[in-house]
Amino acid sequence: MKKILISIIALCVPLLCLLTSCMGNTPDEGKTYKVMLSFSEGVTVTSQNPVQVKEGEAAEFEVSFGETYTLKSLDVGTYTDGEVTKENPTRNGKVVIENVTRNTTASLIAINLEYDTSVQYKFRFNGADGDSTTIKNNTFAYAGTIAEVEAKDNFKKFIGWSVGRASTNPSDMISTDRKFEFRLSPELLVNAGYSVIELFANYVESGTYFYDLNGGVLNEESPNMKYTDYYSATKSGESMISVKMSQSFLNVCESVSLFYDDGTFTREGYVLKEYNTEADGGGVGYSLGSMYYIGDDAPVLYCIWEKATPAGDFTYEERSFPCPFDISKEAGWKNEGVYITGYKGDDKTVVIPEMIDGKYVIGIAYGAFNEKSMETLVFSKYIRDVEDTAFTKCSSLETVYYSDAIYRITDNAFDASTYLNLHNFYVNATMAPRYSNSNGGSFSVKLSRVLASMDKNRVIVIAGSSVHLGLSSTYMEALLDNQYTVVNFGTTRTVNCTIFLEAMGKLTHEGDIIIYAPENSSYMVGEREIYWKTLREVESMYNVFRHIDIKNYTGILSAFSDYNMNYRLKTTGSGPISPTPYEVKVPMLSSEFGSDKYGDSHGQNKGSLQSSYYGYYITFNERYKSKDEGNILSNENLEANKDYNDKNNKTWTSINEEYYTTTMNAAISGAKRGGAAVCFGYCPADADAVVEASRNKQQLLRYEELIKSMYTYDKYLGSAADHVFAHEYFYDSSFHLNDVGRAYHTYKLYLEICESFGRTPKGFRDAGVDFKGCIFESGSSGTPLITVDWLS
Repeated sequence: MKKILISIIALCVPLLCLLTSCMGNTPDEGKTYKVMLSFSEGVTVTSQNPVQVKEGEAAEFEVSFGETYTLKSLDVGTYTDGEVTKENPTRNGKVVIENVTRNTTASLIAINLEYDTSVQYKFRFNGADGDSTTIKNNTFAYAGTIAEVEAKDNFKKFIGWSVGRASTNPSDMISTDRKFEFRLSPELLVNAGYSVIELFANYVESGTYFYDLNGGVLNEESPNMKYTDYYSATKSGESMISVKMSQSFLNVCESVSLFYDDGTFTREGYVLKEYNTEADGGGVGYSLGSMYYIGDDAPVLYCIWEKATPAGDFTYEERSFPCPFDISKEAGWKNEGVYITGYKGDDKTVVIPEMIDGKYVIGIAYGAFNEKSMETLVFSKYIRDVEDTAFTKCSSLETVYYSDAIYRITDNAFDASTYLNLHNFYVNATMAPRYSNSNGGSFSVKLSRVLASMDKNRVIVIAGSSVHLGLSSTYMEALLDNQYTVVNFGTTRTVNCTIFLEAMGKLTHEGDIIIYAPENSSYMVGEREIYWKTLREVESMYNVFRHIDIKNYTGILSAFSDYNMNYRLKTTGSGPISPTPYEVKVPMLSSEFGSDKYGDSHGQNKGSLQSSYYGYYITFNERYKSKDEGNILSNENLEANKDYNDKNNKTWTSINEEYYTTTMNAAISGAKRGGAAVCFGYCPADADAVVEASRNKQQLLRYEELIKSMYTYDKYLGSAADHVFAHEYFYDSSFHLNDVGRAYHTYKLYLEICESFGRTPKGFRDAGVDFKGCIFESGSSGTPLITVDWLS
């Protein structure tokens, strides 16, 4: 037993010594190893190779690269460039292999980049707080140097790395990885000769969009940039600004009003023509001051510039057009400048310069453009006066970019030849809006809702105030099981609503349902002449004009002048309405009298009649009120014009005349372009306002047949009789339902949708009864409790 124990101890002693030696990790100071660096073409080793180093020490090699070569890989050790300064550029570097414990061969491989890697570029990094890069910001680095970057803001959605400018366009991203390695190279230079490689970390922040100046210059002191109540605009990089919408705005409006042309963006010798989703103008164009849906993608809109026609192509004279009101109310007004009196060129595109010889171009004189072959005309923003016959016999003219600030102009500025082929009339906002905080000016929220629901099926109801005040979108959506977004596109009865109907062809798709429910006004059923009130209601949504053929309408120039002279910039009373930022519609929308975010206006339309009540004659035949209907709130006017059968009475017109049916059917045809089902619906009518001759079912049936014989709708919903309500269900006029009537009208319209589109209808209360603006009469199953005697 003792012999065995002694043997075990004897065996363990050398093993214990070995373990003790290993734990101490003491190298053999006398032992050396050979370390060699193998290398590829393009690399020169300028120091000894191989080298002998003691165990545990480091092996070092000085190396240099050819002018087009840079490091691709090193399998053992690390490589560092020598110290880099702008004054002392060098491509020498060092390979270091630490803690050598055996004979080692390291392999260094170079890559031929086919450009001079001894050239230095300034590297500039633009990221969020905490984002990192291995190259110090605003320092010089060699072409071919690898940059390691990391986007560390995890509270935002990272969308990728772009070079030269911030972007949200996927095609601009060189990588979408939060951790990314890339080489500095000449290909990353955005502008030739400008040796700065600028890298941007791009994030999506909800409610943010960008403008790209696209060659322009930013005026950070402009009103657009200074406004802070509902958005904040800040410079982003060298050529971008970002606009962050406030949550208070996003709560009520899903689209934004794009900047009007207040000089925020300028470019010498150019005119700002539009914003576009592509830098070359090949994407979707948006008029200045129009509505735009930003969604969740933080989109970029590019300024599209049109080079001004050279001053030498014009004749001109110095003139003045004095401001007829307090000029402080319109900052963009210029009293003194030049009028263009003639054009000597033959360009296909004529762009009126903003300035000639250092003076503002403020007017176009009589006969200035006579028999010119231009196809596109771009007005600049300081023009206030266009005289009659300014554009005559310009029969090639197809497209006009119009400034909404032109104060004096009539339709006679263009003659019949000039109107001949004019189809595209694009309106740009070049002055601050005046009605964005009014009920009338808040209608852009309706277009906002259309734009924000492009990927959904919609029910879009277009009419006058009978729908604006008489439809509950939330109740309708609940009845439709939230399978449709409902848009209340009710406006005002004297607005050319056919414009909105035609425009829907560019804003809708298959699966959508458009319902057009006109009131007893010619403006609703084909009046071509545009009324000033139409312009008030599109003040914040000028892109509507891009979706219609202006050939279907008349009077657009005179209407703008009327609107500016007598409403926006009026000289009577207290004078012009003060400028307002586009987004001040928000407090109006949140008030009781304005539209809500669905487009509904609840106002004060509760469950009873108002003492001051305005009646209209509702004919249920072809005789509708004309554009000359007079003061609709005057009982004296109403009495004087009640004889609707008098052919000499100018306040009445026959809508079955070709003048109206042609325009109406053109709008219907335009609405069908996107594939939506375009339907005719009946507006709600006060039974007491129906003329005596039409108070019977036979006449209502004849009226329905008249409608079907005149128009080319896809479907005709329900019947006229279903939308005649007793007087008790109205509020302050023959078309304005109170809250009880609103619930019935919404439900009637829903039943007609179900019948026409094969849906099984719900009961009157099956979707609930808690909807703003609706009062559900106790005991009713969907039929008004107060009935109309002559319909029974």
